[in-house]
Amino acid sequence: MNKKSMRIILTLGMPGLIVATVICLILSTHISTKRVFREHAQDIMRNTASCTIDKARSHLTPARDAALLTSALAVNNIVTSHDVSQMEHYFYEQLLINSQFSNIYYGSSDGEFIMASRLESDKFLSKNIMIKDGRRDVLFKEMDRNFQTVREYFDRNDAYDPRIRPWYTKAVAEGELIWTSPYVFFTSKNPGITTASPVYGIEGEILGVVGVDIEISDLSDFIATLQIGKSGKAFILDEKGQVIAFPDKSKITHKIRQSDDLNLVAIGELDDEVSLAAYNAIQESGYDFGGNKELFLTFDYNGEDYHAMFAPFQISYWPWLIGIYIPENDYIGLLKQNRTFTLSITAVLGVLTGLIGFLITRSVVRSLRSLQDAAREVSCGNLQSPLHINSSYSELEETGRVFEYMRSSLEDYSSHMESLVRKRTAELEQKNSELADEINQRKRIEKELIYARNRADESREAAEEANEAKNSFLANISHEIRTPLSGIIGYAELIGPENSKEINESFRNTILKESERLIVLINRLLDITKIESGKFSLDLRPFRLSDVVESAWLDVAPRMEEKGLDRKSSIDPDIPDLLLGDPDLLTQILTNLLSNSAKFTDSGYISLGIERGDTENSFVDLNFTIKDTGIGISSEKQEEIFCVFHQGDNSISKRYGGSGLGLSIVKELTELMGGTVSVSSCESKGSIFTLFIPFRKIEGEITPLDRNGAKKKIPGQFKDLKVLLAEDYVVNRDLIRHHLEGTGCKLVTADNGVDAVKLFREVKPDLVLMDIQMPELDGVGATRLIRNEEDGHSVCIIGVTANAFPQDLKKYWKAGMNDCLVKPFRKQDLFDKISHWEKFSRMNWGIHEEGIPKISEEDSLVFEPHTLMNRVDNDREMARILLEGFREESRKSLKLFAGPLDDVREDELHRHAHSIKSGSLNIGAPRLAEAAEILERAAKNTWHHLYPDAIEAVEREYASWQESADAWENSLRSIPS
Repeated sequence: MNKKSMRIILTLGMPGLIVATVICLILSTHISTKRVFREHAQDIMRNTASCTIDKARSHLTPARDAALLTSALAVNNIVTSHDVSQMEHYFYEQLLINSQFSNIYYGSSDGEFIMASRLESDKFLSKNIMIKDGRRDVLFKEMDRNFQTVREYFDRNDAYDPRIRPWYTKAVAEGELIWTSPYVFFTSKNPGITTASPVYGIEGEILGVVGVDIEISDLSDFIATLQIGKSGKAFILDEKGQVIAFPDKSKITHKIRQSDDLNLVAIGELDDEVSLAAYNAIQESGYDFGGNKELFLTFDYNGEDYHAMFAPFQISYWPWLIGIYIPENDYIGLLKQNRTFTLSITAVLGVLTGLIGFLITRSVVRSLRSLQDAAREVSCGNLQSPLHINSSYSELEETGRVFEYMRSSLEDYSSHMESLVRKRTAELEQKNSELADEINQRKRIEKELIYARNRADESREAAEEANEAKNSFLANISHEIRTPLSGIIGYAELIGPENSKEINESFRNTILKESERLIVLINRLLDITKIESGKFSLDLRPFRLSDVVESAWLDVAPRMEEKGLDRKSSIDPDIPDLLLGDPDLLTQILTNLLSNSAKFTDSGYISLGIERGDTENSFVDLNFTIKDTGIGISSEKQEEIFCVFHQGDNSISKRYGGSGLGLSIVKELTELMGGTVSVSSCESKGSIFTLFIPFRKIEGEITPLDRNGAKKKIPGQFKDLKVLLAEDYVVNRDLIRHHLEGTGCKLVTADNGVDAVKLFREVKPDLVLMDIQMPELDGVGATRLIRNEEDGHSVCIIGVTANAFPQDLKKYWKAGMNDCLVKPFRKQDLFDKISHWEKFSRMNWGIHEEGIPKISEEDSLVFEPHTLMNRVDNDREMARILLEGFREESRKSLKLFAGPLDDVREDELHRHAHSIKSGSLNIGAPRLAEAAEILERAAKNTWHHLYPDAIEAVEREYASWQESADAWENSLRSIPS
């Protein structure tokens, strides 16, 4: 049997086998390593995209949250445009917290605008567009980092209207939070976007829009720091293909034509050919830019392979796309070089191995030839197939058995190791997962504990502050209410028949004085409530400055005379005496300041000086200076005295009295009039209060409107007037009964609402005095029942209440009350109300089937403006709104009356006639109300033959009223607003 030569096998086969094996290992390792590196590169790009998207989200989300939070605060009146300083302060806090914010602003549906902007060097700028009574003012304020005003000025030429801006119109159109497309900011020249959110009112109407400008140049800075291979890059595009973020952010903007304005660069205009090649590759792939899937692709540029990834942001607010590319050589270039080098080394080693094998084989080839097959199997790694060696040489057979034992042992060991590795790997994976869950759980618990601790600290501090404020409030109010009440009760007990008339009269005057002091305190509390709720409005009308000053001095004259204080007063002769403003508020401000000086000055003088400041167009600035020689105020307390219920020292209230409301009202009213107030004082040397208030000049002579149009009647003229008094408090019933004694009226009383309705049906009174809070049935419910009675709409009902807030008065009017008498009231107040409304009750509402009675021809009953102005608290704008609403509703009724009456149902005719009658009484048109009552009664009784004459009377009286009302409104327009 011929056997092959081991020499050839050992000499040539072994080196060849080594070389082949090494080459296979190199190629397989290269292929698998290349795949691993490619997947690793994709993971790098995927993580880079995720980090970039997270960065963009964390960068932009605060703007969305700020817009939504501001909108919510504005809806709930926590942060409102009625308090400009509060909203500006809130905007400045947002700019400090979020460095990426450029501007934050609020535009109202009336065209008002409040904006806070970031300037260079930690400076801020605010812009406030104010529109009041048709006047538009634009105020700019430059602020330092502590929000102290550095510079303040008005811009009369500014024509900015937020309601026509894209962010406003888009937010209103969509009715929810919106984002604009990226653009380059005009001021900073950096790219950015704007988010805006509408603000809704209680009735669902849009009050305005909150907007936030946020720069996105930080995204370019962020991706510039990313390490994507050696030369990889990332960039962000919007849905229009504009580049909004790039490592070199100087390349993403360019000038528009010859102007200095900048625009974002489109991807086709970007000065980076590799990025453009990557974008062209994704376009050729047919990628859906509106989808939400990521895409990996490979493209060629200048003969070099690149790997790229494109991923959408998957956020509806920002329809952007992030692109990332890495040159292939960045991560497998060295692998390629190692492959070539390794192959060369392997070839050299193969040659050397062959030479060495040839030399060794010469001595051992005869002995090892029989082991050729076995060695080949083992060298190939075949451990599953048993080895069978047949040889005549015992050494080779023993070697074969050793080889077989070795193969079997290796096979067993390999299986054992693989099983052990799989078990250890599974255990490690489980432990790692449990450890990761435990770490995440501990981090979450730690964050929750920190958050809970912070919230607890904040809640405790807020509760302590609220409790302290409550205690201070109760202590001050309790003291100020008990003090005059003590005097009232004490002197009321002293009045008796054993005293002389002069002593009782003195006691009575003291009681009245203390009562007025108590009313002043209550009115001040109501003023504070109105101001804080935004219900306090200006009543602009012509007035003479000298009259206001003299009125203020008269209020403090008794106290000054009592202390022997001198009065000093001076008015700049260049100040026009006739101005346009709110004289009542100005009188209240000056009276409070002069009273404050008189209270804290025991000797010396009090002076009031008025000087003319800057004059621009139709405005004149007045500077008021109130100086006294009183106890003075320490420097550390001067800023606090304008706070509600605060005084310079606790001992002051004990010695001088006072609630701490006066100066806070002065500050609020002054700011409401567009002015400022400040104080300069030294202890024991007196105080100087300085006011700055702008007013309008009035050219020529304009007669101020009559605010007291009701003619007063003496008590004896209430003869035969039937009055129903509904009052559960016996003291108030007796008080009103005593006031009306000798007036000639017939008074009947009820102590609850149920009895009041019964007495109305029995007595048929001309006028009802209705208390609001009564047992069984309150005044509002009783009024509604009376109005549903057959004669219930002809009687005048005057509410008697201590709840006189605007929302309360609206509820009373809606229930059907004609007017309200506010407790506590003086005797003359009661007579004035009865004098005004009793003429409506004495109207001849009677009508019979035989014909229509003649309507009163008294001119003064056509239109009485003072009735209308009393209902709206002298608010001219509200008066115009009521008149226009009455005209609109009346025109519908008159159009119905003008048509064929055969097509009109009696109930519909009755309803429209009643609507005109009720509206006429509300706006002060009694003759028109009388004509409508006649038509209403005719429709109710189906007296068809009276319809034409009744309708003609309504149309005639409506024409007369409209002529008078138009003339009155024209007189209002002659007064600048």
